[in-house]
Amino acid sequence: MPVEKQNPSTCRWRFTWEAQSHIPTLKLFLFNHTTNPKRQCLDLKVDLNPSRNVVQVSFLADGGEGIPLDNPVPRVLIDHESRLSFRALDYCIDVKVALLLSVDHHLVSNCVE
Repeated sequence: MPVEKQNPSTCRWRFTWEAQSHIPTLKLFLFNHTTNPKRQCLDLKVDLNPSRNVVQVSFLADGGEGIPLDNPVPRVLIDHESRLSFRALDYCIDVKVALLLSVDHHLVSNCVE
């Protein structure tokens, strides 16, 4: 069985999710302390893959190397008809995902196990 090599460029990336009460938006922040995404992440693409429950972020690094980052999505009700909003900033990549209901909505809190 072939051993899959892990890209060392993807190992340095960390992520966190943010959700604020009463706002139906989920934010993903991707950080890399050695990278300025605004200058170094070229051809930034973001896609939601509901079958795998991930947000896929990809870009070309300075040297032309393609960097794929798959980020698991928390258990929330995502509005799949809304477009993803994303941008590269000096310190992170910022992705906004529209939700059907805010995370503090009583229907959402009743669905959590």
